[in-house]
Amino acid sequence: MHPHRFRGTSAHELLAAGASPDDVKRILGWKSDSMLRHYTEELGDERARAAHARFSPADRV
Repeated sequence: MHPHRFRGTSAHELLAAGASPDDVKRILGWKSDSMLRHYTEELGDERARAAHARFSPADRV
C-alpha cells in the first residue's frame, strides 16, 4: 500500500458521490487541476460508465 493509492481512492469516491472537482481539490489540499487528473484518471472510465447509466436518455425509453 502506498499513500498515492489512498489519495486516488479518496478522490475517486468523492467524485463518484457527486462532489465537484473543485471540492475534491480543496478537501484533499491540492492546488492544481493536474493533481486531480493525476490521481483520478485511472478510474475515470468507471465514473464515465456510471454517469452514462444515470443520465443516458436512451436507457430510460
